[in-house]
Amino acid sequence: MIEYLKVLADPTRMKILKFLLEEPVYVCELAEVLGISQPTVSQHLRRLKGVGLVEENREGRRICYQISRQVFERYQEELKIFLDTPINTLPEMSQEWTRYLEAKNKKEILACKELQ
Repeated sequence: MIEYLKVLADPTRMKILKFLLEEPVYVCELAEVLGISQPTVSQHLRRLKGVGLVEENREGRRICYQISRQVFERYQEELKIFLDTPINTLPEMSQEWTRYLEAKNKKEILACKELQ
């Protein structure tokens, strides 16, 4: 999930993803409408492909890119589950949550509020 979110943190990749959610496109089309070079578009597509969001279909010498719906929907579901799950039940956050509650109970985090 972290790698997926890192890939999506780039504004250009978000734009490319939005185009691909509409329909399959070619690198040259994306380069033209985004106003960036084809090699730059290819690098962004490589990152999206790296997390499985993009699939390519070779058509002769050209490659048409499209969204991998199954992977995209899986990431959406995983993010929704993560955000909807209570923090105290997430194994990867249990230590941080416990430290937070202990500090809060001891009033140790009031210092950061006083600085505001």
